[in-house]
Amino acid sequence: MSIVLKTVAEQLQIPIESLTNDSSPENLKNWDSLATIRIAMALEMSESISFTTEELVKFSSISAINEILSTKK
Repeated sequence: MSIVLKTVAEQLQIPIESLTNDSSPENLKNWDSLATIRIAMALEMSESISFTTEELVKFSSISAINEILSTKK
């Protein structure tokens, strides 16, 4: 299970099974700007990393977050 899928599901309080790599703020009503911050903070804490403002702006889908996260490892 992807840490991003798990984190997004937890922060949006939705079943992980309802998420795909294409899930985004455009197709999930619970995913707003505040949720993006919560997702980023949860990932920062669990992975001991930090995101720049420029990276946060690119949090446009689960796959985009996975791509950003892959540059941190």
